[in-house]
Amino acid sequence: MSTRVENPRDLSSERGFTLIEMLVGALLGVVVTGALFAILDVAIHQGSRIQDRASADQRGRIALENIMQLVQSSCVAPSFTPIEANSSGTVLRLVSQRGAEASLSKVTLHELKLTGTKLSDATYNSEGTAPNWKFPAKATAERTLISGIAQAEPKAGETIPMFRYYSYTNAGTLSAEPLNTPLSEESASQAGALAVTFMAYPENGNLANSRAYELTDSAVLRFDPSSLTAANTPCA
Repeated sequence: MSTRVENPRDLSSERGFTLIEMLVGALLGVVVTGALFAILDVAIHQGSRIQDRASADQRGRIALENIMQLVQSSCVAPSFTPIEANSSGTVLRLVSQRGAEASLSKVTLHELKLTGTKLSDATYNSEGTAPNWKFPAKATAERTLISGIAQAEPKAGETIPMFRYYSYTNAGTLSAEPLNTPLSEESASQAGALAVTFMAYPENGNLANSRAYELTDSAVLRFDPSSLTAANTPCA
């Protein structure tokens, strides 16, 4: 008697993927890969933006601290007017000097000027005796305080001047509105406070507003608190 051995694997019944199934699978793979790359691109872009803003913040704070140190050292003599005439929204002419002496014999006139995206500091060494110092027409030295900055623009068509000057009202409070610029001799003698505001950009030179960081600070130019009975002039 013969025995029939059946093939457990009938090759004729094997079924592979159809062309349509392969195309659908390839398309799904492309979609998933594209979504992953999109997520990766957003993550890289966001990380780069955060890094740039941190760089802008660090650079800007160093420059702002240097400016405010000059402002806080500007009352070089009692009832002295530290902010000079012709100061404007982009130019600050400020007499300042650091020192522990009760009476300073020499002071320095600083002209901080915003030109394009660069803030420069031209210095003029004083001549003569206190408090009637004179300054030469030509700068003694000049340096770049910071590059890659601009005046702040909170919204389209609106610009905040880098330097704003405020006087005291008859009520002994600072005016809500800054003085008109450029300052005249009279308005400079009334400037009892200064506000500094600017946008700093990252060190890599990216000037996109989304990468910038806005910094602001202010200082009162007085030794004593304001009074209802006094004129509240600077450095009084």
